Amino acid sequence: MYIREILLKEEEKHRLTYIGSVADWAGVIKMTERSFASSKSSFADNKRLLLDIFYSSVLGYEKFIREEKASNINLKKHHFRKTEAYIAALQKNMKAALDEELKTPKGISFAWHFTDSLYENVYRSFCDCVLPLATPLDTDEFFFGKAKEMYPLTMKQVTEQLESDDISFWEICARYMQGLSRMVASYMLQRNDDYGFSDLIKDQTWTDVYRLMRNRLVDRMGNIPTFESGGDFRNYLIKACKLTASSLQRQYMQKDNYYIEDFPMNTSYEEEDNNDDDGTLLPGEACENDEQEDEISELDINIANPYEVASAVSIVLMNSRHPLYKSLTQGIEDKVGILIDKAVNDMSYNDIISEKYGEESLSEEDFRKAVVKARKDYERVRKTLCDRMRELVNKKTQSTVTNPAPLT
Repeated sequence: MYIREILLKEEEKHRLTYIGSVADWAGVIKMTERSFASSKSSFADNKRLLLDIFYSSVLGYEKFIREEKASNINLKKHHFRKTEAYIAALQKNMKAALDEELKTPKGISFAWHFTDSLYENVYRSFCDCVLPLATPLDTDEFFFGKAKEMYPLTMKQVTEQLESDDISFWEICARYMQGLSRMVASYMLQRNDDYGFSDLIKDQTWTDVYRLMRNRLVDRMGNIPTFESGGDFRNYLIKACKLTASSLQRQYMQKDNYYIEDFPMNTSYEEEDNNDDDGTLLPGEACENDEQEDEISELDINIANPYEVASAVSIVLMNSRHPLYKSLTQGIEDKVGILIDKAVNDMSYNDIISEKYGEESLSEEDFRKAVVKARKDYERVRKTLCDRMRELVNKKTQSTVTNPAPLT
């Protein structure tokens, strides 16, 4: 018998030194060798007899577990890792209905998620256990049996963990909600054919819905939802994301209008009366590219901030001689005229159409269609102007980047 090798294998599997069951390996091996007498039985029978002597007579494992389990931190950590590994092995060989109902992406699983909070319940039952645990295999079987009873988790169990504010479950919930909310927000933007502020709406949708879920499940505020299945949970989140994304879209459309629709009525740029053709260059008539770059730099726009972009657009539109005016409005002058009439001159769509066609008689139907078109042009031109401003700033940024010298 290779007693030393067998015992060291036990140490490797069960970390007996780490949990405090063995303090002196040399002494333990000598004591086991003196206590064990090999029989003529098979190797397997001799090994079982050796381990029985080792754990009962030499180590007193059962007494060690009984006395140490409530206070031994290393013992608790050791079995957490073992139980976690066992659950991971179960996951490889078994599908979970909950994850299929939730349609969880790769790398996310609610059904097999193991946390400190769940382990506390398992370990509490271990401390309360009065059954004799004579060997580490007996102890393993206790923990593995509890894990098998518990997993895979159901939606009810997951909800209980969320309601008890299990931080680890909320972290995985946040990851799941982030992907789901971005998908829903993209769908809502596509359906409404309006992609303005899309990144902001997508980001804020999931954070707002995350806060909503915590208010409902942890703080117990408002209408507390119940979930019978993963499908109920997913559908609830989708509905919340749809409502939130739609609300945010309306809010950001109003904010987008803020700088363009709410100009002070007395805003104006004085023009000199003595504009005789004396060869003096007026703004925008020459050196246009240089002046554009100077004006962009002067505006100091952060294109990631929609409010700064809209503000810059409003500044340019209020001065037709601005170096950026032509680049910003070229090809959409009529639509820009509608925007200015509506936002600055406070004209109604009816007034705008009446002024545009003057005395030209339009049928009631044609007039109505013209008003509808003006309203659509007004909505679309704001986004176009902001997009063009971003392009101008991007071009300016790219032009300042110099290529590195080639390697020699």
